[in-house]
Amino acid sequence: MEFRHLSVEGAVEFGFPVFPDDRGCFASSLMESDFVRALGRRPFRPGQVSFTRSRKGVVRGVHYTATPPGCAKFVHCPAGRALDMVVDLRVGSPTWGRWDSVLIG
Repeated sequence: MEFRHLSVEGAVEFGFPVFPDDRGCFASSLMESDFVRALGRRPFRPGQVSFTRSRKGVVRGVHYTATPPGCAKFVHCPAGRALDMVVDLRVGSPTWGRWDSVLIG
């Protein structure tokens, strides 16, 4: 799995290999060993897994969490494309006010 640290502290883009064959394809999008390699620690433990489907041109709302405790998010786009943006609103963060985006899909 490839990874890239974004300009917001703690935000990471992961790119995982897809293995196609005549039946379809296979990919592992969440591997603990890859998170450890990228972050230097074990990944978050998912407390909730959600799914949404949007029509073309839809803009989804801002998702905010107060820190502490905050929360970790893993965004995945299984079909189509999505522009995912992260903005650092954490007061006192070394990257406060910075933003970055990733085109997924």
